[in-house]
Parts: sequence; C-alpha cells; structure tokens
Amino acid sequence: MNKSRIQAIEPLRLFEDLYNHALEKDFAGIDPFDGLESKLVKKTGLNKFALTRLLFLQFVKRFPFNLRPFLGIAEAVNPKTIALFAMAACRARFTGNRKYSALDKNQNSEKINFLCKRLFCLAKRLETPEGDAIAFGYNFDWQSRAFFAPKGTPTAVPTAFAAKAFMDAYAATSSEDYLEAALQISRFIRFHLNRSFETVDELCFSYTPLDKSLIYNASLLSAEVLARVGAIKKDEAALNDAVRAVRFVIRRQNADGGWQYGPLIRHRWRDNFHTAFILSSLLQIYEAIPEIGDEIKPALNRGINNWIENFFLEDGTPKYFDTRIFPIDVHSVGAAISVLSELAIALNKSTLQLTNSDIKFTAEEILLLAERVYQTALGLLFDGKSTFYYQRLRFFTIKTDFMRWGRAWMALAAASLAMARMEAGYKQ
Repeated sequence: MNKSRIQAIEPLRLFEDLYNHALEKDFAGIDPFDGLESKLVKKTGLNKFALTRLLFLQFVKRFPFNLRPFLGIAEAVNPKTIALFAMAACRARFTGNRKYSALDKNQNSEKINFLCKRLFCLAKRLETPEGDAIAFGYNFDWQSRAFFAPKGTPTAVPTAFAAKAFMDAYAATSSEDYLEAALQISRFIRFHLNRSFETVDELCFSYTPLDKSLIYNASLLSAEVLARVGAIKKDEAALNDAVRAVRFVIRRQNADGGWQYGPLIRHRWRDNFHTAFILSSLLQIYEAIPEIGDEIKPALNRGINNWIENFFLEDGTPKYFDTRIFPIDVHSVGAAISVLSELAIALNKSTLQLTNSDIKFTAEEILLLAERVYQTALGLLFDGKSTFYYQRLRFFTIKTDFMRWGRAWMALAAASLAMARMEAGYKQ
C-alpha cells in the first residue's frame, strides 16, 4: 500500500480492520513472553531453574525473527487481548461516528457483549469472605526478574485490565452483569493479592498471590479497580485500600516527576508504557474519588509533564526508555496513543478541573501529540493491511506479529484517538 494512503487511515477504520482480523483468528496469537511454552524447554529441563527460564524467555523475545514455529509454540488466547479489544469497542461506541456502517453503536454494543462474555469464560473462579471472586492469568509460564508465575496464575495486570473492560462495558451498556464481574475482581484484589507493603496510610499490592513484589504500575492498576468499583458500590473498605495504594506510589515519585518501575535496585529503570499506565490509573482514580484530588493532582501534573517532555521526540516518535529511543516498540506506541487520548479528553472535561493546574500542555497540544504518535505507528510499524510489527530498531525492523502486544493495543489506541477527536470536536 502507498505510504501516504497508510498514513491517511482513519482510526475507526483501523480499529474495525484490526478487530475483524483478530476475530478471524479467534483472538489467538503469539506473545513476546511465551517462550517457555516451547516443547524444547520442557523436554530438556530448561524450565526447572529460574535463571535458565529467564534467559530462554528473553532469547525468544529478543530474537530478530520469529522462532516459535520451530520451537513448537502454538498460538493461544490471552485474556488481556480480549480485555483490550473490549475496551476498544466501548470507546468506539462512544464516538457516535456513523460514517462506517460497521461502526454503528448497536453493532459495537454487540461487540462489547460478545467480548465480555468471552472474557468472563476465561476467568478463574475463587472464593473470598465477601463472596465469589474471579481473576485472570497469562496463557503461558512466565519468569520475571523477581518471581515465576506458572501458566494461568491469577495476575494483577491482566485481571485489572479485565476489570477495566467490564467497567467500561457497564458504562456503555448499563448491564449490571458487568458491574458484578468487576466487583468480583475487586474481591480478588483485596483478598487474594498479597500486601507487599502496608502501613496505616500506605499499601502496595503484589503482582500475583505467589509473590510480594513492589511494582508501582501493577499495584496502582489494582487500586484503580477498587476505586472505580468502590465508588459505585460505596464500599468504604475498597476505597480506603485504593487511597492507600495511591499514596504508596505518589510518595515515591522522583523529584523530576517520573517513576521507576519499582523501588528496588533491580527495578530502577523508567520506560514509556509503564509510566503511561501509572498516569492513566491516577487519572481514573482521581475521577472516581475526587475527594483526594489535592493529593493526586500535583503528582499527576508533574508526571504528565515529565512523560511528555522525556519520552517523545518532536515528530511524535515514542522513546522506549527516557534515556534511549530504540527500540520503537508497538506496545509503547499503542499505550502512548491511548493514554494521551485519555489525558486530552480529561483536560476537556471541566469536572476534572485539570485546566487550572500546573500541566504545561493544553488538551489540543496533547491530542496533536497523540496524532503524531499515530502517524509514527502507521509509518514505521504498519504493513498497510492488518499487521503491526513488533519493533523498529536502529538498522532493521523485527516484523513479528503479536496479538496482545501489537494488534490489541493498536486497536485500543485507534478507538481512543477517535474518542478524543470527538471530544475535541464538541469543544470547538
């Protein structure tokens, strides 16, 4: 496809194309972190030790060509993929755009219902003192620097994104079933995740029930779920836990406004998309619990300024780390567009009262940056049809196509940008 035509693709059309292609594949795909699903690993015993697991996983992840067909790693459905597409369908529904018949609100409602039902079927059922709970895990064994999570282990990040999808679906359709699903996830967070750090006024949730990690974005995603559900259900215990988890993160913000991945020495790096997650969760929590705005706003303002000033080039290219441009990663691109769009929408909402803050950028400037990142994605990582490449390096491109890491995030990015454009149009 001609490059100029690629860069002219409307976000809603891109969302629709990505959704339809994912539907054809039943939302199954490969993942950057699925290397431990290799038959070679299991036959040779490489999966018995943390170091060999980590090294092999990173080898498969970083290899410039897709080794999975040779390693016996099959495509599979990741719950977070479904959650991201469900969130995207919710945002597409709210655009009110009727240019494409496939994007009619009723048809997007059908998408939302289909995806949320599919997502619920992937849930792991648990029990708590307050009732049933559900949670979600990755569809592969996963070794991090800190801990090992076997396939299906309930995990904070995919579980929180599932809750975000259910809450968005509740807002879009008013179905109490989706609110109930999000409520059950909030019970998992409160009763099954460890409290890796806890004082009277601070709290950090673990990544899984198996570890006691201190990861800022993961704990804050859990807090976001408690805030959004707790605000509707008027659950003071959940709201109190959310506020304490917020304080743990904002009190450890760097002097320049940024955040590291976590407070431990092995987590002292700053990357684009984890920073974006922190800002998005703070924004959602602020909207759910406006009473703590005086605590959140200064951290959110400084965080937005630091993120935009340190993680993007003038042409909209998102840097991977604050100190390094490459790789230009599709996940960084998708998360950046999504969160920039969320921020632009928030700044257009007088109810959030962010316009009188110390943010250095206007809603229009933030939306223009989202547009530039979108054009970067189309120009550097898109094949012109339905595939977004994994990473653009300095001298070559890794063209591996990942369902969750690439397609699903770009679907959410496209729908988010369309929603931000609509909001900007209403304000003109």
